Amino acid sequence: KESPVCTVRPVKKHYRLILAIMTGLLVVLSSKSIHASVKSLEEFEAELDAYTTVENYQSYITNHLLDGHAVPEIRIPATDFSRVEGMDTTILTDYEGVSGDALLVDEAGLVEYEFEVAESGLYQIYLHYYPVEGNSAAIQRSRFIDGELPFSEFQLLEFPRIWVNKTNQWETDNQGNDIRPSQIEEAEWLTVAVEDSQGYVVEPLSVYLEKGSHSLTMISQREPMLLKDIILKNQ
Repeated sequence: KESPVCTVRPVKKHYRLILAIMTGLLVVLSSKSIHASVKSLEEFEAELDAYTTVENYQSYITNHLLDGHAVPEIRIPATDFSRVEGMDTTILTDYEGVSGDALLVDEAGLVEYEFEVAESGLYQIYLHYYPVEGNSAAIQRSRFIDGELPFSEFQLLEFPRIWVNKTNQWETDNQGNDIRPSQIEEAEWLTVAVEDSQGYVVEPLSVYLEKGSHSLTMISQREPMLLKDIILKNQ
């Protein structure tokens, strides 16, 4: 009678140990699942065409109001991308007075980043960029978090160029009316928050990120940009 008891107890201990190891592996695998299901550029573009099925920002942020607290800043160098599709990669160094490397992001294709979040909470996304010469239009991008659109406003985001008067002198017409000077682009380094391009939401858009591994995918829609850093933080 003593022998069966002695053999059963170790089996239970081993069973519990194996169960604990398997549970740990499942947690690790689930945290890495965002990297296992890589979407192609065509798949991202197909989702953008059907973005109307995604909830809007007002509904999204209402569900995360209790998550609004100060969080540590996350800075992702633009050259630390995990993959690029549909565009060439060009890295420029010490461009226009800013030291370090920056990534020239083309007007089409995607660039993706993987990063770690140390504390769960709401994060706003800022881009440190230089509006390189293009077709003189606003820079447009779409943005996915962990392969998904968190809300419909991420479907189309705009980043400005800087325009100034060509001359400080205002001419007049034959009726004595002022004629507005023509505009020219005067590019400079900018740090701009991701905002609602339609203007319905006046504050920077926030996205909820849980502690752990995440991915951020940027789809180019129009115009190139020289990207130095992606900054995630809140005010």
